[in-house]
Amino acid sequence: MKKTSVLFTLVVCFLFGESWARADQLDDIIAGMRSGAPAPANKKDILKETGKAAYKAYTDSIVDLYLQEIKYSIIDPDDNGGWPFRSSLVESDFYSRKDLTKALKERFDKKPDSLLAYALVCPALYVSDTALVDRLERYLKDNDPFLYKLEQIQVARYWRPFIAAARKMIVVPQLLSKMLPYIASNGANRELPAWIANPLGLSASGATWPYRSIGVNDSDPQHVHGFAVSRGSDPDIVLSQRLSDGLHVFRANREGKVMTAMFISLPSKQIKMLAPAEAQPEFDSNWDYWCEYIDDPVISAGVK
Repeated sequence: MKKTSVLFTLVVCFLFGESWARADQLDDIIAGMRSGAPAPANKKDILKETGKAAYKAYTDSIVDLYLQEIKYSIIDPDDNGGWPFRSSLVESDFYSRKDLTKALKERFDKKPDSLLAYALVCPALYVSDTALVDRLERYLKDNDPFLYKLEQIQVARYWRPFIAAARKMIVVPQLLSKMLPYIASNGANRELPAWIANPLGLSASGATWPYRSIGVNDSDPQHVHGFAVSRGSDPDIVLSQRLSDGLHVFRANREGKVMTAMFISLPSKQIKMLAPAEAQPEFDSNWDYWCEYIDDPVISAGVK
């Protein structure tokens, strides 16, 4: 597995593929400007149109490259078996992984295929999309016994253990580097009451937990995501999600591992403590929500 050569292949694919011809319109405009002609009045529309075409060529190329890596891993497992979870397209960069996962899923949704289903499992595991993983495994089980058997062996022995560790090392620091300054400039100071803080292990008996947080409504205005950090020296992170059935609260360390978690029934305020292992997938899902939120162009433009 030589990642440098793979990335070079990706660059060549992007430069000399379909997008090359689509860039000619911009080249013509630049050539005219060299001669003193002004940029066209509809330049923003042209940039938008050519940008969409270039992005489509890019996502097509990374899907094709990843599928090639998947084939290598199936045919030559001794020397190439790690590509599904160790490809630079999924392991090294959140943005590449996000683009690849979306493009793979769109291609699979448009025309389901066993190889696409097999290839999409690892990207889905990286983003903790358990519903998608279940859907892909059902498809493989029903349509391709060979790839289903192979996937079941690989996912238990290699994929899940590696990805569980790798996504914490990559995604958590990336998000914190953006969320901490964003909360500092846009958050609000609050006090977590003792009846919540104490069971979570955030404060001594009877003491509140001073924190600074940001809260965001998702598509349902009754659902609120919260991201909180201590105003003192406590390094723990607290994520929360208010849903129709109550409030879910997760205390985690800076590596993204859940330490304690609870469910609070509203409006009775009855608490049910959750086992950390049980709560980890939901915490990961909330973490992915914040990755999407902070990378929104409008939000990210305000992050200093």
